[in-house]
Amino acid sequence: MTNITFLSMNAIVKEDEPVPGSVDLIKRLVRQGRPFLILADDCSRSNTRMAEKLYEQGFPLLSAELFYTCLDAAVDILKHTYKAQNRIYVLANRTVKERIALEPFVTDSEPYDWVLIGPDKKSGLPEYNQALHALQQGARIIVLNDAWTAGANETEIGCRAVAAMLEGASGKKALSLGYSSTMLIKAALSHYRYAAKNVLFVSDRLDTEIASAQTAGLETMYLLPGPDTDLSNTAIHPTYIVDSLIGILR
Repeated sequence: MTNITFLSMNAIVKEDEPVPGSVDLIKRLVRQGRPFLILADDCSRSNTRMAEKLYEQGFPLLSAELFYTCLDAAVDILKHTYKAQNRIYVLANRTVKERIALEPFVTDSEPYDWVLIGPDKKSGLPEYNQALHALQQGARIIVLNDAWTAGANETEIGCRAVAAMLEGASGKKALSLGYSSTMLIKAALSHYRYAAKNVLFVSDRLDTEIASAQTAGLETMYLLPGPDTDLSNTAIHPTYIVDSLIGILR
């Protein structure tokens, strides 16, 4: 029986506004002492800033430990799975660079083991050429999410687009921490030492998030109405389907 809830950030906040029922849900989970975690494949804000932002929107003030992002997953994977490969060229914003600087990684010395691609508004041709040079010298690509576009109006180049450019130029395939793989979910399970069989994953994204959670062995709850797929024409079958976040508490 599941007793831990993984909430996709997309299920509780949309376009910087709380999803109906999400504030009440989080308050009740906190009040009842029910364990939960908020997963996000966006790391444009730090975990602390995400908690503060939700608080500004009416949510309880949550500990940063209750958030787990693709950046947290990258740090865990690089520290534990590839711990001998610690030289990283960071192609990302200040939030990512500041977090990486806190970890036992080398970010200013060649030859690099990894090119880490994250949210980024400032990199240009010189940085892309440096990343390509690192890849030609043996580095691998790790990309934090699958977004082809970014920004409030989807008018900025996303992580996936930058990764695709460098994949094409180098002939190397990126290791993705977006929901196209199960790596984010599996890294969260490992970090918190949760068994997949004890976790319920909640999202309104059927083709990506729900599909990945099912592949990782979690029970899933699909929140209607979702943007992705007609349920009558899909091979993805969530464990539960609800039209309200309060359905989690039933």
